[in-house]
Amino acid sequence: MFKSLATIVAAETGKVISVDAYQDVEQKLHKKETGFVSVTVLKDEEDIKWQVAAMEQVPVYLERLQRLGISLKDIAILVRYNFEGQQIVKHLLDYKNSDQAKPDCRYEVVSNESLRLDGASSVNLLVSALRYLLNPEDAIARAQLGYEHARIHEKDRPLTEVFTVANQVDFENNLPEGFSKRKTTLKKCRFMS
Repeated sequence: MFKSLATIVAAETGKVISVDAYQDVEQKLHKKETGFVSVTVLKDEEDIKWQVAAMEQVPVYLERLQRLGISLKDIAILVRYNFEGQQIVKHLLDYKNSDQAKPDCRYEVVSNESLRLDGASSVNLLVSALRYLLNPEDAIARAQLGYEHARIHEKDRPLTEVFTVANQVDFENNLPEGFSKRKTTLKKCRFMS
């Protein structure tokens, strides 16, 4: 790509320096397989910014590629800044848990951010459960546990219901029966930090 672009720039500017400057950047390919790159240029429209449009296209494009038989491990999404990658990971996780997600498609992402423990919903659920066990009267701990549980196990449940449960007994009725029954035993366990 750089060598081709250097030739174009040299032709446009009439200066040979760009070809010389990029003479050694050609990648030596060792694989025989071919690949595919898609570049889409988005512009701001009246009611939507290009960043929002790009974010909305990512899951749709992943679905299209998967239907063509392309495995997720063979797909890469390039971003300029780390925070953009974090936004894509978050958007795909939210999309995966939405009613827009296609049941025959996957939306998992492997990135530095997705490998972090604090990004794993199962870890967040366990930490929330431990905080709740430590102090069941803490409304924030209760809300966090309710949210994490609903996010994993009750995807169709409106989150407004999760946060409106103020009564501890009503709240625990929404959790797995085994958790509520073993709450006293779990509180006695010693956890190593």
